[in-house]
Amino acid sequence: ASALDGNRPVYAPLLDWLAREHVPTIDVTPDLVAEAARSDISAVIKDHYRPLGNHIVAQSLARQLPGLIAGTCGQVLAS
Repeated sequence: ASALDGNRPVYAPLLDWLAREHVPTIDVTPDLVAEAARSDISAVIKDHYRPLGNHIVAQSLARQLPGLIAGTCGQVLAS
């Protein structure tokens, strides 16, 4: 059973805990899994991300990061 099979990832309890603790987290795995299902796992990763895997991660971060930091980015913290 794996994420490629549509199952929850083995690290899901960690993501659940991070969410409960309000720790901002970006999980790029669903995007990588979706691309691996379309292309092939070896097109996305082999020992480390391949160029396609890097592209998927960059797209995922570009899509998710602005919403994650919108509330705090650019704010000056009082000392």
